[in-house]
Amino acid sequence: MNEEEFDDIAEFKKTQAHNENVNSRRIGLCCFLFSLAFVLLVVGDVYPFWTLHQGRNYHYDQYASYGGNSDFSKLVGYVTIVSLVLGAASILVSLVMVFGSFYPDIREYQHIAFRINVAIAALGGVHALHACVIFLVDVYAMSPSIPHNTVPGWSFYLVFASGLVELIGGWLCSTLEYHFTEMVEHVDHVDIFQNH
Repeated sequence: MNEEEFDDIAEFKKTQAHNENVNSRRIGLCCFLFSLAFVLLVVGDVYPFWTLHQGRNYHYDQYASYGGNSDFSKLVGYVTIVSLVLGAASILVSLVMVFGSFYPDIREYQHIAFRINVAIAALGGVHALHACVIFLVDVYAMSPSIPHNTVPGWSFYLVFASGLVELIGGWLCSTLEYHFTEMVEHVDHVDIFQNH
């Protein structure tokens, strides 16, 4: 291999490394925004149930006898805790992806971060389905006492939107993972070619 070919490969590697870092930051910031939106939506969803226990929400007081101290209310609490943990984990994952482009020592964890987002996307689909179930349960619970107001309000839309955000965000991250991994493997191939 002559000096000109060596310089061309070195320049190619430098360009690929730069593109890898830029893409990692963009994808990481995208994941961060999706994750933050998800956490905010979950918090917005659980707020009416919290005010239900405090007795300050008229809309949810209408069926407080059903959801106030029931197992259903506890289930909502457990699901919310799990959702918040997932959202926090996704935020940490996105930060690893962003700062991994600046610090080579943690760059290897970026691949793990992408795979975590694949799992989060799957859970997002389950979360959206869970929102629909809560919607139907709420309609059933409220219909006897409020026949003309059976829609449980903005809470359902927040739950459903949070599930969609999680699903779309995780799907987007997992799709970008394919291109990111393909690019890294291409750079590794150049390393092998240069070493030989």
